[in-house]
Amino acid sequence: MDKELEELKEIFLEQEEKRFKYVQGPYTLKKLLSIQTKAQLDNIRRTLNVSGASTLKKAELIDFLSDAILYEVEQIINKFDIERFELISKLIKNNGICKLNDHEAVMIMPSEIFDIIKPLINLNTKRQLKKNQ
Repeated sequence: MDKELEELKEIFLEQEEKRFKYVQGPYTLKKLLSIQTKAQLDNIRRTLNVSGASTLKKAELIDFLSDAILYEVEQIINKFDIERFELISKLIKNNGICKLNDHEAVMIMPSEIFDIIKPLINLNTKRQLKKNQ
């Protein structure tokens, strides 16, 4: 039983390492996008409904997505539910970095997005987001 438990733990840790990559600051949007795989970047592109970028190479897609995200960040926030708003608020309170669990994994908000979002997070935003529920 102990051997099976250890094997499961090892599998979990391997999956965790794949999901959470180590990156050093400063935490810019392009830097954080660059640690994603091309498939992950394509998923982000599809999620944002960004057209005209399906044939781009990884470096080009990073530039394209960075511009698209920064252009759309305020509209994206307006679509958040309360749970996402609370997470963003926590990130803002902690200067863009928030511990995710008991491990070393953290969520990082890119500095450019932090600068855009910080002045937008207020009580009126929370009231608006309650309407999104």
